[in-house]
Amino acid sequence: MSPPPRDAESCPPGPPPSGPALPARTPHGISGIGITYRAPRGSHPLVGRRVPDLRLADTPARLYEALREGKFVLVGRDVAAAAVSWAGRVVTVSPATSLRPTLLVRPDGYAAWAAEDPGPDEVCQALTQWLGPVDRQGA
Repeated sequence: MSPPPRDAESCPPGPPPSGPALPARTPHGISGIGITYRAPRGSHPLVGRRVPDLRLADTPARLYEALREGKFVLVGRDVAAAAVSWAGRVVTVSPATSLRPTLLVRPDGYAAWAAEDPGPDEVCQALTQWLGPVDRQGA
């Protein structure tokens, strides 16, 4: 049987930690907002990173408001037509500013895919990869 645990004040200090240093305890580190995910080789630099709350051109007025639906959000200019077949699974919005890349934002706020000036085929390929193929009903 092991002895009962002692309170922290009576415990002698242990050896110094070994291995990599722990990250600083900042609000971002504690909340997880500073986490990034490994992006596939050759991906846009935003892939795997948390997307900030962007202003949008229409309603909803902010990206995080659009994410409240629990769906992927496709942010870009003139992307609604390419995403119409996934209408039940993705929300399409236009940025209020001159945002360059087109972004596919996961429901948790991280960039799943991004491209600088994608054509409709490239957008459809990303939607198929992340949302699956289109069924006969289009959703």
